[in-house]
Amino acid sequence: MSGGTGGVTAEDQGLWYWQAEFEAAKQHVPGGVYVRTQDLFEVLGPDADALLASVDMGVDQLVDLLNAKTCLLPRITDTDWAQWEDRFGGELPLEPAATTPERSWKRRFVKAAVMATLLSLTGGGATAMAMDKAVTVDVDGHTRTVHTYAGTVGDVLARDGLLPGAHDAVVPATDSAIADGGKIVLQRGRQLHLTVDGKQSSQWVKATTLSGALRELRVPDRDVKLSADPNSEIPLGGMAVDLRTAKAITVLDGGAAPRQLTTHANSVQELLRELSITLGAEDSVSPAVQTPLATGAQVDISRNGVTVVHQNETIEAPVQRTEDPSMTVGQQKVDDPGAPGQKEVTYRVTTRNGREVRREQVGEAKVLTPPKPKVVRVGSKPEPVDTSAPNGAMWDRIARCESSGNWHAVSANGRYHGGLQFDHGTWMANGGGAYADNADGATREQQIAVANRVYAARGLGPWGCR
Repeated sequence: MSGGTGGVTAEDQGLWYWQAEFEAAKQHVPGGVYVRTQDLFEVLGPDADALLASVDMGVDQLVDLLNAKTCLLPRITDTDWAQWEDRFGGELPLEPAATTPERSWKRRFVKAAVMATLLSLTGGGATAMAMDKAVTVDVDGHTRTVHTYAGTVGDVLARDGLLPGAHDAVVPATDSAIADGGKIVLQRGRQLHLTVDGKQSSQWVKATTLSGALRELRVPDRDVKLSADPNSEIPLGGMAVDLRTAKAITVLDGGAAPRQLTTHANSVQELLRELSITLGAEDSVSPAVQTPLATGAQVDISRNGVTVVHQNETIEAPVQRTEDPSMTVGQQKVDDPGAPGQKEVTYRVTTRNGREVRREQVGEAKVLTPPKPKVVRVGSKPEPVDTSAPNGAMWDRIARCESSGNWHAVSANGRYHGGLQFDHGTWMANGGGAYADNADGATREQQIAVANRVYAARGLGPWGCR
């Protein structure tokens, strides 16, 4: 090629076009001489598609061929120009209107290269040689063979509409040269939005399926519950997945026996929903429903019931006592036994796990049947004083204080008996058993006899009344 960029001579049209000449041209023409699709349409005109279809070649394939570093074009002779005109309909204009010297040179270059190539493909003229490479392209495990004139991995992928992203992996690298029989592996990145037991994270993976992605991330996939089929493919746009691990827990529901179970629930609330357990207004659960679950957890449900009950109860008959001066003190007679009444009482009852823990009366009891009083006459006439009993007057005075002078009295707690209120042990220890089992069953004189024995040994200390 003659120096300069001001045009192409007839001698230039007869040069061999090969890589060294192509690279040299880049040094003389601003912007280089890389052939573009636009250049082909300028040279071939509106019939470019039809022209290339006649030789079974697409525009992109011809661009690849002309730009291939392995391309070698033959010398263009007068005979070749004549064959071009015969086959493709005459001479093409060498220069478009209003073009630059650099543009004119490139146009001539492209026209000569296109002419030589098309003549070679149709069996005429000299032979154009280029390496048509068969390359295996593996995209995410799917392989196919493509035929290309491209020289680098990136060019092959670009021609196939594959543009590796920041999270994709390409082997060999995109700027690596590719030879016939070569293989390109493209693994496209996919973003997996993974939630494990409520904890969220986003990871980029190369695996195409969910199960493969979990293995890639070293996430256990046994005894887990997934929101998607593990064999489902992860779209290029990403995928959101919820993963729940199995948890061994204990549930205590009210008074029932503890239950051991395995669940994939993340919280106490989810567990209750999973087991179809409902809580009443007064029920409670521990820990709280928002608490996350983990293996070993214990969930305790307290069943707290509050009910209102109406209960009939007996009203004890009141005792009406009247004094009868005709009877000695300590004597009594029941004139009318009376009868108990009935009342209705309302209670608020609280139970926990089936057992009553509290009972509160609500309001006043409702009397259903009033009780009939018991009428008793009691003697008011003092007993005659027996002066023959030793210390009789003293013991009568003490008896009036201890039992109102009733020698047959029994204390309210049932512990003390008789007019002098002996306890059973003292009575028996001082010979009272010879008269009766307890003092209230003995006569006044017998009780005084036992009292004198106690008095001789201990004085009046055992009696509060003196």
